[in-house]
Amino acid sequence: SLKVGKYTDPANEPWVALVLDPGAPLDLSIYNQLNVQVYAAQTGPMLLKLEGGSSPAREVFVDVNVTNAWTNYVADFSQYAGENHARVAIFFNAGIGQPTEDVWYLDNVKWGRAPYRGCVATYDQPELSPTNWFYFASSQDGSPFQTAANPNPTGINTSATVGVFSEPADGEIFAGMAVNLQAPVALPNNNKTMRLKVLMDQAALVVFKLEGGRDGAPGSGDVPNPATADNNYTTPGQWQELTFDYSALPDNALYDRIALIMNFRDVPVVAKTYYFDDITIGDANCPGANFIFEPVVVEKLSIMPNPANDRLTVQNAEGMEYFVIHNAYGQVVKRVPNNGQYNFNIDLAGLTNGMYVLTGYNAQGQLMANAKFIKQ
Repeated sequence: SLKVGKYTDPANEPWVALVLDPGAPLDLSIYNQLNVQVYAAQTGPMLLKLEGGSSPAREVFVDVNVTNAWTNYVADFSQYAGENHARVAIFFNAGIGQPTEDVWYLDNVKWGRAPYRGCVATYDQPELSPTNWFYFASSQDGSPFQTAANPNPTGINTSATVGVFSEPADGEIFAGMAVNLQAPVALPNNNKTMRLKVLMDQAALVVFKLEGGRDGAPGSGDVPNPATADNNYTTPGQWQELTFDYSALPDNALYDRIALIMNFRDVPVVAKTYYFDDITIGDANCPGANFIFEPVVVEKLSIMPNPANDRLTVQNAEGMEYFVIHNAYGQVVKRVPNNGQYNFNIDLAGLTNGMYVLTGYNAQGQLMANAKFIKQ
């Protein structure tokens, strides 16, 4: 950046803060990792604090341990996503009344996603629809990524919208595309697999790679290995779910990029169009697009009050990993993680008056219970 923020921390003032006030309640349902890039002349504690609103203040301390170099520090506020806060305060030299003024520089203060541990991509929900895919090793390089209406919404994939993979007749045998994700993929140590739904017009070998490992973690390489693997997509014209095994990767590794090659080993004679959907991690599933209106038998959520004003309490939230609120048109208006609570409060601030559907999901992304309520 050509310009950055400059903050002078006064002498003998241990609790002076720089306050960021967006003018509206903070929505931490998805973006709950506070990133702050800092250039410091000295080390010391930095306190990042949620305050304002009706919920108690929440604090996360970060140790600024690098001097004279831009460093990104992250504070995880995901456990407070269901609460009500209005602003963020940043305390440099938190709790330390240093004898002289200190100068701190900061930039790119933003909310980021927590690591992906379940659904990575499903193109029926905007918050789970990465579109910054880029092509490599063919004349498609530089072409924009596209989505399309599901050409065969039957069987295992009835989603309305899916991702498109275009392969021209002039690429390498390993021509594919990749995407740099908003947050890293975190594989569970006891199940280092990912799944992907594919629709093609021919049997083929589909390769799915994890790249951009953090802290020196090795990439997965080609999975499966094209030198030894047979075609894994074997149902031309039908959706098929493929599973990719990354058990050779180290525990707790994080990966910022995924790459997809849908017809490895072959260069088509004419341009081809393939489709993919529902990229998931381990045993997790992506939420269905039309589940509100499908005749699925689920439990009822016990909620109060109904009608509700500013807050809704779920009285049987045990076993629910997260909740989603849809408006009368089926659009997602709020997503709130549950922190293992049985009686769980959901802040309704910012929702307009009207009818809504509240749905609860388990850790595998399966719909467990729902209820309708009125916001007034």
